[in-house]
Amino acid sequence: MEMRDITTENNNSLRVDLENLITFFSSSGLLPPNLLDDFYRCSPSHNNCFIFTECLRELTKEESTEDVVLGLGYLVPLFIPSYKSLPTASPQLEDGYTTIANEILEAMAKTPFSGKEIQIVCVVFRKTYGWHKKHAPISIGGFQKDTGLDRRSVTRTLSRLTQRRILIKTSNGFISTYGFQKDYTQWRGRGKKTPVGVKRPLPPQIGVKRPLKIGVKRPLHKIYKDKKIYVEDSIESRLSIFLLEEILKNKPDFKRPNLQTWAEEVGLMIRKDKRLPDRIREVIVWAQGDSFWRKNILSTGSLRDKFDRLEMAMGTKNGKSW
Repeated sequence: MEMRDITTENNNSLRVDLENLITFFSSSGLLPPNLLDDFYRCSPSHNNCFIFTECLRELTKEESTEDVVLGLGYLVPLFIPSYKSLPTASPQLEDGYTTIANEILEAMAKTPFSGKEIQIVCVVFRKTYGWHKKHAPISIGGFQKDTGLDRRSVTRTLSRLTQRRILIKTSNGFISTYGFQKDYTQWRGRGKKTPVGVKRPLPPQIGVKRPLKIGVKRPLHKIYKDKKIYVEDSIESRLSIFLLEEILKNKPDFKRPNLQTWAEEVGLMIRKDKRLPDRIREVIVWAQGDSFWRKNILSTGSLRDKFDRLEMAMGTKNGKSW
């Protein structure tokens, strides 16, 4: 069978398919962008072009990036002898390093972390220990850029890590500062050794009433209908944090509350009591600036209970009548 040069072969469809496949791998950083030109310089036959295209198409079906890289490393040199693979990473200590105590790594190895939690912790390590600091201001956008996670995943993961006392967070109302809690005895959710021969009891399922019938699935909306998680950027959480910051100005040693519980009360104020968020903020500022009410409004629950009285007191002292 006569082998024809692809440059003279009138087969636009095959050309387009090959170009699209190489562009796909190039955009993923797995192939150099000029690979198509190198392929044409080899004057490939029509058959070779067809085989190369089909092999690349099969690699797009692989789920593992590692398998794709191995496949390309084997396949491309067969059709382009002059091909040189993309440079591999070669980190060197001379280019910078982060000092982390072995004891911390050993404690982390015994502690269950999700993949996203590890990503966030690595960013905190890099921004703090990597610069010989204990704490560093890191924005949500900074976490997104360094991890590739979306904003919702970042805020939820940060909330979990702070609740587990693995990360230490401080905020001045404008930007949050994060640090790593190296005292791992304070971490929550650390793994514990189970004596040989003793079965570890299964963890209780949140919101599920026991006993559950085997094989009967309960709808998720019934399991979680009474459990709402307020993320850091929600208006309920922001107002709760604002109240806490105002209280800390008057009483720096005030015991840190459960902000989820506080946010639930704020949610009720907004949805059930029909209070406007801006008005809630105004009342918080006034109450914490008043010598009498600052001693009595020490939670969002008490703020909700006394909200009408606070508004009346505000009106009286401001010369208004209600």
